[in-house]
Amino acid sequence: MKKLRTKMTLMLVLGLLVIGGASAAIVGYLSNTASVEVEVASPTTVQFGIPAKTIVGVTAQQAVNRVDIIAPWANELSPMSTTGLSTIEIGLKIVNNADVAIDDEILSVVVSNNNTDVTCADLTSLQFIDVGVAVPAWQELTGLGLCNAAGGVATYSIPINWLNAGETYMYPVTATFGAVSPAMYDFEATMIVAP
Repeated sequence: MKKLRTKMTLMLVLGLLVIGGASAAIVGYLSNTASVEVEVASPTTVQFGIPAKTIVGVTAQQAVNRVDIIAPWANELSPMSTTGLSTIEIGLKIVNNADVAIDDEILSVVVSNNNTDVTCADLTSLQFIDVGVAVPAWQELTGLGLCNAAGGVATYSIPINWLNAGETYMYPVTATFGAVSPAMYDFEATMIVAP
């Protein structure tokens, strides 16, 4: 009786192992999966540069032609020197990394300084050339209600009408300071693309 019990127990264990192995093979077969890993990057890149030739006092077309030789483009420029009442020249490059056109978005330009006292009056002029139009022309951004000052910083919300898929746009920009106190000013540009 003891031998019979041991044999039956052994056969039961072997049977369970066989069934378990078969079901494991079936479950493995039925649960095959595939996976994809996707790294999603920003749809736009925004960088600054310094023109190799002056863009103040020239026609818009001349300024556009001078801004394309800016080198190198950077996410952050080294400090530039100027005085109150003076004008600085900057190139702004926006790249549409997406494979679709981007339209009706906002370029947010935040102006701050180490005194934390920036107002919309700190810049008496902020001009750029819209390179996406048939006839480029200097466009003034101050006095249009595009600036909002709060917390010691001024934010310019600049409408960007259209960026073609995969295209690079280089905008000549000039900024003229008012009679401001000496300070270190920072300009930060971010493309705000609605989801």
